[in-house]
Amino acid sequence: AAMSWGDPQTARELNTDQHPELSTLLLQCTGPSRVYLHDSKWKALLHHYNALVHLDEGNILTATVCKSMAKHAPKSGNLAALALHCSKMLRDLTRAVQQVSFDPSSSGGALSPTMIVRTRSRSDASVTSIGSSSVSSFHTNNTRSKKSVNGSATKASFVLIGKARATCGALNLMRLFVHRTILSGGGNLADNGDAFNNACRASSATSLERAFVYIEPTSAATTGGMPARSRDTIEELLSALIQFIDSQAKPLPELY
Repeated sequence: AAMSWGDPQTARELNTDQHPELSTLLLQCTGPSRVYLHDSKWKALLHHYNALVHLDEGNILTATVCKSMAKHAPKSGNLAALALHCSKMLRDLTRAVQQVSFDPSSSGGALSPTMIVRTRSRSDASVTSIGSSSVSSFHTNNTRSKKSVNGSATKASFVLIGKARATCGALNLMRLFVHRTILSGGGNLADNGDAFNNACRASSATSLERAFVYIEPTSAATTGGMPARSRDTIEELLSALIQFIDSQAKPLPELY
């Protein structure tokens, strides 16, 4: 079934003239210059998830940035930085899923389910069913509390939808970049004397492996002369993905 949300038109027609902000961010984050993990460009780019989720290499600009990422990733570390963002988003989504459960037998739709939310009393947590006749004694005689929890459930549902969609956009972008990087063999790593490049060259890993290694930005003063710390972003991404899959005890329509 076709995806019913997002902005496929922007993804299909993406170009620098009509979509200058998204185009510029894509070009910056895939170029030779390093965009550090905490650079605000990543947040701004991933905020365009409605378009990112529909991107494919059939668009000329998208194909261009995919090739650029594949070429520069081993040196820039930008693909590795994106992988870490995807991992964090998956972990955040997993936590959101664990706060919201869904009973498909009594649902009228994605935004009107029987929500199961965890509410905490003074001494312990109780599970309250919202939208059905089975309401815990903690809320049976308390209309104000019931409305509050019902509002919390609805809010949790919307939060979950937002996190799921943003994560989908980031993962689709990651998918495109990884595919092109693997096909290209990881690009070329030239010796230009910069610290990140030298740290990569000191490793026995292949160029493709280096594309997924994130070297933390450090200085000699902060490390005491010790080598910069590196992070295996694929290990972190796979771990976050497995945790997310493991959290799917019951289907949540907000995730589809």
